[in-house]
Amino acid sequence: MLCVTHSRHDLIRGPFGCFCVEKLGYRWTHVIGGIMMMTAFATSSFAQTLSQLFFTYSILGGLGFCFCLTSYINAVIEHFLDEKALAFGLISSAFGIASFVFPLYFEALIEPYSWRGVMLITSGFFGNMIVSGLLFYPVDASPPLPSFSCRKQKQIDTRTSPSSLILEGSNIYKDGLQTSITSILLANESRSTSIDATRRKHTDDILNNDQSQAIKNNKNDCSDLTHVDKKLSYFQVTKILASSWSFYLVVIHNTVLYMGIFIVLSLTTARASYDLNLTEEQAAQIVSTFGINAIFRILYGLLSRWKVVKTYNVYFSCFSLAGVLTLLSVFAKSFTMQIVYGLCWGAMLAGLTHYPVVVYEIFGSEFFNIAFGYLEVMHGIGVITGTIIGGILFDVTGSSVSTFIFAGLSLLVGSFIMPIGLWLTGQIKLLDF
Repeated sequence: MLCVTHSRHDLIRGPFGCFCVEKLGYRWTHVIGGIMMMTAFATSSFAQTLSQLFFTYSILGGLGFCFCLTSYINAVIEHFLDEKALAFGLISSAFGIASFVFPLYFEALIEPYSWRGVMLITSGFFGNMIVSGLLFYPVDASPPLPSFSCRKQKQIDTRTSPSSLILEGSNIYKDGLQTSITSILLANESRSTSIDATRRKHTDDILNNDQSQAIKNNKNDCSDLTHVDKKLSYFQVTKILASSWSFYLVVIHNTVLYMGIFIVLSLTTARASYDLNLTEEQAAQIVSTFGINAIFRILYGLLSRWKVVKTYNVYFSCFSLAGVLTLLSVFAKSFTMQIVYGLCWGAMLAGLTHYPVVVYEIFGSEFFNIAFGYLEVMHGIGVITGTIIGGILFDVTGSSVSTFIFAGLSLLVGSFIMPIGLWLTGQIKLLDF
């Protein structure tokens, strides 16, 4: 049920969530998402049938999660221009803390309150998402948010007419007072119209050159916040992405990588209970060790501040090592070895904190939001196919060995396919950041 739920909100949150961010902005999209999540968990506690629970928990809750996730990612991308990896590391560390706390939280409350009571209590937690969404302050809001680096776009007044610039350039504006344009025209009426036309043309050329230079300088100063050209529509960006080889490489990368990730996340408990004969409490403790990624998300963010360390190297290295660890995990038969594996694998899972940065650097600020939305669809497809294939292998073989070997190979293939594909297509320079 949990896997289906996650895959559903992954499939929805991609295009639809980012479309809402484009239209409503990330602040109000997050507020609406918080309302949906609170409502979803509250109504799920009163569900009487599986179909009702599917609608309230899977569809409504997944859509709310979609709104909140895409909102916070776009907010981080827009506010943090220089330290994106560190910002994502600090903020997304909460995911690791939650993955450590919530298995124990549900385990402790489900017996005294039943699952209905736990869902109702949890809805109160998600009510805080409404308040936190209101704290998302847009960068273009007035008054502007105080900052210590380049945030505000320089103002380029394109409404100033060439004639007004002529007056300003001729010292007509003195002490804030404007001399009568009529007197200027009478004094200069003896001049030939051809000279006036030439002068106007020359001034227009100067104006255009000055504006072009200002725009160029503005791009150099605040490239992420400058949009001097007409903003492309959602469907125009979609058409451009559909013609990009790099987009399809990231699509394959996301699908294959998430197949491996969610086999491990969803079937570790089953392996501990049915294959290793561990108790339910021990299985929950193994899964909670994945929460160590909260610490490593921050560490990877700090690591990315070193100029010699490339963000994409950290990202791909983490999941390559996660694949190797998953392959070796088939030899971990004891509870202690499974705990060690969970800690190490959770540390590698923290590499996900760099995923939005990699997508941003490949596609740029103009295409990031929409590209991120479509790529999240591939996460959902990876979740669905990975858990189905892993479950079939588990049932057919009666063991978790083949399932986790498949998961490890998926992680390795997903880690290498993007850089190799970009190299073969001559686009490896996209990763030079």
